[in-house]
Amino acid sequence: MKTYKLLFYLLIGAMTFGASSCLEPDDLITANAKAGGKIEAPSVVPYKGAPVTINFTVVKGSSVQKINVYKSFTHNADTSSSEEILLTSIDINGENTADSIDKSFTATWAELIANIGTLPKGYVVPTDPNNAVIGDYFTLSLKAVMSDGREVIGAQTIVSIANFFAGDYNAHIIYRHPAAGTYPDNILVEEDNAKTLLAVNSKTCVTNFAVWGPTEKMYITIDPDNNYAISIAVENWSFDVQLGDPYDATKVSNYDPSTHVLTLYYHYMGSGGYRVFWETFTLNE
Repeated sequence: MKTYKLLFYLLIGAMTFGASSCLEPDDLITANAKAGGKIEAPSVVPYKGAPVTINFTVVKGSSVQKINVYKSFTHNADTSSSEEILLTSIDINGENTADSIDKSFTATWAELIANIGTLPKGYVVPTDPNNAVIGDYFTLSLKAVMSDGREVIGAQTIVSIANFFAGDYNAHIIYRHPAAGTYPDNILVEEDNAKTLLAVNSKTCVTNFAVWGPTEKMYITIDPDNNYAISIAVENWSFDVQLGDPYDATKVSNYDPSTHVLTLYYHYMGSGGYRVFWETFTLNE
């Protein structure tokens, strides 16, 4: 799994910064807590060949005049990144003093790569998105320009060059544990989780494992050339996780390309018996 690790740690760091609650570095939190400029924006948006639209909210507070959106590009293979360049500006004109303001912008591939140039280690971002490397990504930094002219970093959004099933999902999980009774009534956890499947390559995505994470990670591989056959690998976990439900052989993991629904059945043996997971991922569109 070593080839997967670098991308995950780079992206998970950016996701932590750009979470919907608008996490900020400590210096920004202490210096600007009373100054406003908070922005709610998606942490990750997959790029799948079409223009991307970023919806964001300027939170009610001190007057924001505009949002400057800066872009940079990272090539995962050598971890090189471009300099930060202004992508676009969105006028707010202080409207957020009365209430939170919803805004959006759309960027084409040509707009995303414009003026990026050659990266420090020699990589050139392709002009044709079909030639882009899956797993590379743009970082969009949304910075609020305050009434006194200061720029405050409000949020960051990763635009990740994606494969066919990467994206944001609602993951409904049923977790059965022997301590909760006898199968199939031994449900320990049943809940919905927001999960992002980050593209690693053309057939593999990474996400949080089961009800844990982000340290515990699951790599999901779907092979469209083999009837969408599924395999998984789990990292930073002490037990051997296998596909399937050991009590019900009819539970076969599957992916439906027409609905983009991914259903996983997996399990592992622990003290006292099997832990069994049914997890259904429904794409947020």
